[in-house]
Formats: sequence, structure tokens, C-alpha cells
Amino acid sequence: MLLMIYSGFTALGQNQQLLYNFESLPQSLLLNPGAEPAFNFHAGIPLLSKVHASGGSTGVTIYDIFKIDPATTLSDRIKTSLASMNNRDFGMAHQQVEILSVGWRGKEDTYYSAGLYQELDVFGYVPSELALMIWEDSLTTARHFDFSDIAFTADMVNVWHFGITKKQDRYTTFGVRGKIYSSALNIRSTSNSGSYTMYEGSKPNTYFPMVHQADIQIRTSGVGRLADTDGTYKEVRDEVLGGLFFGGDLGLGVDFGFTRRFNYNWKVSGSVLDLGFIYNFQDVETYEYWGDSRGATVELEYNYPEDKPLDRVDHLITDLEEIFEDDTFHDSYLALRPIKLNAGVDYGWGEDLEPCHYLHRPHRKRFNHYLGLQLFSVIRPQRIIPAATVYYDGKLFNGVRGKFTYTADSFSYTNIGALVSAQMGWLNVYLGADNLLSLADLAKSHQASLQMGVQVIIN
Repeated sequence: MLLMIYSGFTALGQNQQLLYNFESLPQSLLLNPGAEPAFNFHAGIPLLSKVHASGGSTGVTIYDIFKIDPATTLSDRIKTSLASMNNRDFGMAHQQVEILSVGWRGKEDTYYSAGLYQELDVFGYVPSELALMIWEDSLTTARHFDFSDIAFTADMVNVWHFGITKKQDRYTTFGVRGKIYSSALNIRSTSNSGSYTMYEGSKPNTYFPMVHQADIQIRTSGVGRLADTDGTYKEVRDEVLGGLFFGGDLGLGVDFGFTRRFNYNWKVSGSVLDLGFIYNFQDVETYEYWGDSRGATVELEYNYPEDKPLDRVDHLITDLEEIFEDDTFHDSYLALRPIKLNAGVDYGWGEDLEPCHYLHRPHRKRFNHYLGLQLFSVIRPQRIIPAATVYYDGKLFNGVRGKFTYTADSFSYTNIGALVSAQMGWLNVYLGADNLLSLADLAKSHQASLQMGVQVIIN
């Protein structure tokens, strides 16, 4: 079951460095409620104001496995890829769509924003040692696997939010955003312990299985009702939408952010996002497996069906069933949201003296060009995953701004990204992408990202 869950992972990433501090777009407020919005009103086109998806894998690429190489077989390339990975390699999935979005400037230079967005977030470490146990045709040395290396989460939620961005004075801006989560799906397994070892047997291609103080839990909410459908698009859609619009599990969260200017040209900013939880109480199932071998007394055959890894999964599960005990519980549980941290510093020059800006000059000084640094981290099971970005944000033409980034993270040290935003009257259109150097051959890329939006912005 664990391997089947992992095999379905799409690897997408969560950092949105192209939008952070890009204050001409309202989406920057979702990444820092304490940003300085450069507009007086915005309204998103439903389902189109923000569409974001990005993808990556720290271990291998599609090319590593499916490249045309007469000297190796597909099985050889998979085994080589698994052998090159370790327990810190992971895959991530993140997708976000704004359903509703609106914002307006109130009195005393306070900006209010509200809306609803749908989010899918999947994260998991790759259990390469366990996969190698299944993929290898023979056992020549003892193999060992720690169950703590199995850690994954998956969430599908709707997020209702309301934010207040307040300019305290001409140098300091603070912001806070409250959130209500409505969850349609949650799967998580994050606190496993124990180990599994295959010792060589007394005869060729046999082994002794040993489990040491193993305790594995897989918590799910919302999975059962999807499994009970007949699998048609309509039934699955209705179940998912019911969970997303207050028919599923509920939770609360909050974002904090600030911007602080120094001598106008320099500013620092930071934010803490998704400081919250979801209380899972509907359609809850927890699968628990535990076991402890006191002695290597059972000798098993290792010669699983050749070139049929899925059949080997069945054989391994059958073998483990002889050692593990299991039970299913229906207790409710809290799931913490993955907390995101942002920090940035930039320098602006070339003051923008367009009339709409000049009238508000004491409160909202703007520049045509910015050069900056952003740091990002997301708190995941077992560790914090960081990224660093340097960027240029500048006015390209009248009504057109662009942001160009270089990012170093767990996926790549050669991530070049770009975002272009065009203002045509009240209508705004933007498009951005990461890893531009890999667009010619995405199969060799560890990461890809795309985001776009259409909305009304009034300066």
C-alpha cells in the first residue's frame, strides 16, 4: 500500500518567488499580507485571476529513466536511479487556483482584500532503499530500511480568506490575513519508526526478514467516500466539491507580514504563511501496522517474478503480513498546515513619477527598478526545505513590468525565471514561468513552473 501511494506522486513545488514582492499584482498580498499594494482596487476574473502549478523532483528526471540507450534496459535505468537517491530526496506537488478575489483601499491608507482559492499540496520522501528491495532480481548482501524514511502528506482544500494591510507610517507596513480551510481530502504518514532488514539466507536467493520495533501509521480523511463512488467523473466531482465547500473537514489559519523601508530606496520584508490547522473528523480512517521480530526464524524465497515489479510488491506485502499486525481506527485528528516563511530585501531606484503615483507620493513612493534577494523556507516532515532567489523587478514599457529571477533550491542551481505583467486600462494580464533554460527539453529538468492570471486593477 505504501509503495502504491508513492508511485502516484506528481512532483510539484511550492515556492512562488516570481510573485513575492511584485507589488503591482494583488497576488503578492497572498505571499505577504504586509506588502505595499500599488493599486486602489482589484477584482479577479473568477477561476482565471491566478492559475499556478509547478513541478520538480530532487532525485531523478524523466530523461534518466526513459532515455534511449541501447546499452541499458528500462529496469537497469530504474535501478541506477534508485541507487543514486537517498532518504533526503523528495517529490512535491502544489497547484493553486483563485476562485474569487477582490480588494479595495479604505481610509487612512488601509487596504482590504478577500477571496477564495483552491489548493492541492502533496509532499513525500522517496523510499529508495525499500524500492530497491523490490526491484533487484537477487539478494547478494543484507538490505536495511528505516520506516522513519516513509513520510508523506497530501491535502486538497478550499481557503476562504480576509486580509488587512495597514501602512503605519511612510516607512512601515503591517498585514494580517485570516483563513478558513475547508478540506476535501487529507492523507498523511509522518511519525513512523522501526526498521526492516533482509539478511542473506542459508541457501542462494533466500533471506531472513527482520523487523525491529516497527510502528507505521497512515491517516486519511475523505478517501473512503471517494472509494465508495462508482468512479464516474460526476460522482467524484460532486464528492470533491462537497468537501471543498464546507462539506468536509474544517480548520483555521492566519498569515502575518510586514514591509519596512529605510531611506525609501532600501526595504526589507517578511511573512509567515499558513500558521494553522485542519480538524479532520469526517470519513476518518487510520491504518496502523506494528511488529517486532525476536529472531530470524522464517527463511523466504527472494526470486520474485522477473521484470514484474508490481508482482514483487504483492510478494513483499505477503511476506510482511507474516510479521506485522494491523488494525484500523476512526479517531479524529489535527493536521497542521505546511508553514511557509519568506524574507526579502531590495533596493529601488528611478522614481516613478506617473500622475497616479505622484498624488500619493508621501505614502507610496514607487521606483521603476528594483534589485533584491528573497529567502524562502517551508516546514515539512523531518526538516525545513529552503530556497534563495535574487531578482530584478523593472518597468519594461509604459504599462508593462517584468521580474527576472535566479533561484537556488533543492531541485536546481540553474533556475532562471521570468514574469511579465501588462496593464491595459483596467485590465491586467500576467504570465510567468520558471526554469526557462530547460524549456527546450523538459524531460531533463528537475523542475518546471507556470503561472498566469487575468484581472481588473485600478490604480
